[in-house]
Amino acid sequence: MLHLSGYTTDVINFYREDGTFIEPRAAKKWPVGRSMANWARQWGTRFTVPFSSMHLYQRTDSVWADQYKTHITDYPVGWDPAAGELLPAFVRYDAVKDSFTEINPEPNRQPPLDPTHFGDNWAEPFEPEDCGKIDRYFKSFSHLPTFLDFIRIRVGGIEHLVELSRHKKFNRGLTFDAPRHSFMTSIEHEVFDDILIGNFMKVTLHGQFPARPLYPDFIPYVTKYGDNGRAKSAQELRSYFSAYRERCPIGYLRHCFEARTVEAIRYSIEEDGSVYKACARAYHWIRALPQPAKKRPIEIDSRPVVLLRSEHSGTPLKLTLTPFEQNATLKETSLMRIRLR
Repeated sequence: MLHLSGYTTDVINFYREDGTFIEPRAAKKWPVGRSMANWARQWGTRFTVPFSSMHLYQRTDSVWADQYKTHITDYPVGWDPAAGELLPAFVRYDAVKDSFTEINPEPNRQPPLDPTHFGDNWAEPFEPEDCGKIDRYFKSFSHLPTFLDFIRIRVGGIEHLVELSRHKKFNRGLTFDAPRHSFMTSIEHEVFDDILIGNFMKVTLHGQFPARPLYPDFIPYVTKYGDNGRAKSAQELRSYFSAYRERCPIGYLRHCFEARTVEAIRYSIEEDGSVYKACARAYHWIRALPQPAKKRPIEIDSRPVVLLRSEHSGTPLKLTLTPFEQNATLKETSLMRIRLR
């Protein structure tokens, strides 16, 4: 199993309106191994590899977050051997021989780099066309007005306000403090997740927010369904979810019920309290129950196929398109990203 794990795998640079820092859950250092073991039991895997969390913050304006990083020695803590075998983080696995060898890379000891190394200058103000691009970007997500009244962007000491509420309310909103170059790059290339998880952009919360402030109404709709899935309007979202529902109707409904139940509990009770922990244990226990085996008929996939050729190897890449993706527009950006679903 390769499953995202660790302490700092998401945006944690949150502040209250009074300017005080909101300490992230990562500060509690709950055992990473226990969390991975829960997922391993649910998926019924034999092996688990620590994955997608061995990063270091390489900018001087984000290196503060390294205090919450996951060390290699943290992954075995709390691991349950009954969940399978926990492999080392850096391995080369031979699927034919069913064996692995450790790679043992040298630790990255490069000192943090100044933001100017990445083209950022915190004193650089907006350019005339920036505000229009920002407005069009955030207002293209039809779901945001149901959750936020406004988004304020502060760049180079200059503020720009994006009003989302149709009723001119300002009860709940976000303020993003960021250097212009990186912020506008994330807007123009529609990769907003990149600047969020970089944790050098400061995010201030105005009004009432759940324990995980940007879930489930901001990050999924902006970065996952929107930037990645190209579904922004209400109709596009319906088509997007319909594509998954058509593949497995019962499984889709079960997933929606499970996700909404988990969200209702997660965002309505104190995180890491006794009730929260009891619900979490019950959830993982139910998910780990063995499922009855089902015989599935062989299906022939007749959906259109697109062949892309790699400029390096010349090897064609075969991508099968969903009905929604057949009507989607392929956008070319300087950051070419191919996602295989």
